Amino acid sequence: MSNSSARPVSLGEYLAHLPLSDEQRADLANCTSFSELHQRLAAKPAADAAEAVQASVGPRLT
Repeated sequence: MSNSSARPVSLGEYLAHLPLSDEQRADLANCTSFSELHQRLAAKPAADAAEAVQASVGPRLT
């Protein structure tokens, strides 16, 4: 997302902006929260939401 003030309204909108394949996006589409989404992107459990977001930085950028 190029506009830093823009916030995604839904998980689907957020997923649409990530550099993922259609298969990856479909696999993540059933997440029920941003925390779950970030944990699954990081491919490891996290103690809290902030840790999950940090752990998913690499996968979100590649």
